[in-house]
Amino acid sequence: MGAGEQWGALTDRMVSFSTIPFLFLFLPQLAKNYVNLASGNTAALAVLSWLSYLTGLGGNTLLLSYFASKFEKNAVVVQALGIASSFAVLTQIRVAGFMPRAVYAGLAVVVGLQAILTGLKLSGRLEGSKAGQQLWGTWQKVLGLAGLAGVPQVLWATFQPHSTSMLPWQLTLAAGCAVVALESLGWLPAPLRGLWAAASAWTATALFMLQPISQLVRNFQDPASLPGLSLATILLAAAGNGLMVPRALWTRDWIWLTGSLWGASCFGWAQMLSMFLGSSPATGQRFLSGPLFAAFTVLLWGWLAATFHLTARARRKQAAE
Repeated sequence: MGAGEQWGALTDRMVSFSTIPFLFLFLPQLAKNYVNLASGNTAALAVLSWLSYLTGLGGNTLLLSYFASKFEKNAVVVQALGIASSFAVLTQIRVAGFMPRAVYAGLAVVVGLQAILTGLKLSGRLEGSKAGQQLWGTWQKVLGLAGLAGVPQVLWATFQPHSTSMLPWQLTLAAGCAVVALESLGWLPAPLRGLWAAASAWTATALFMLQPISQLVRNFQDPASLPGLSLATILLAAAGNGLMVPRALWTRDWIWLTGSLWGASCFGWAQMLSMFLGSSPATGQRFLSGPLFAAFTVLLWGWLAATFHLTARARRKQAAE
């Protein structure tokens, strides 16, 4: 086995290992929320941005639909776990009274429909008829349009939290519907058809990238609420994304690489930075000690630097063989 094949096999095993932190990603936050709810401390859940979890769930939903179309059952399981975990946290936030009822109800309908249609798709029941295939295709387009329209709306809501305007969502949805109509009529140029096919994957990546942004904005605007964050959740997110970077880089999957790097740096390092900079109004102590933040910083950026170096070296050896 050549150097390139060895490195490729190692990166593949790293992706397998990354499922472990992702499986336990939300458990610390779920447990912490349960304790706070059981003790009547619902205010502790105010720090959790429901918009952040909603965008993450949206990304999982788009990717689940994508992998189900390819019958990649293992990948579907991972995305389904992400949906279930995010929905569980959102349920706790709703119980605490910090998420609009209408948004939660609509989300529950989408999650239920996704579960039913995905089950039918993987069992082959939608493949036996033209109506079933059309139903799945329509569902994918609906998800793609919703995700595409959601990106500018999430950005708007993140930086204008008191605004009730839906103009970003409406404008993007109108543009997306126009593209779908042109595609259905066969009027869409071939290059744009390729771009539209990749739109869902890029939209899912954009939603994942926006997930930590809304949480970070809240962290820096209201540092006193930082005790509601779970350090274990942040570490698991950084570990899971960091383990996927080598494979994404080796396979030159730029969508995957972008999402993994962003997840490790923003969902991991930047969240810890906000905890390090924030301090308790009562005691004046930082929410994260300097030595722990420094150790995590060295470990994460050292890992990423080593990944790029080892990947470049493996490519050189592969080219020389």
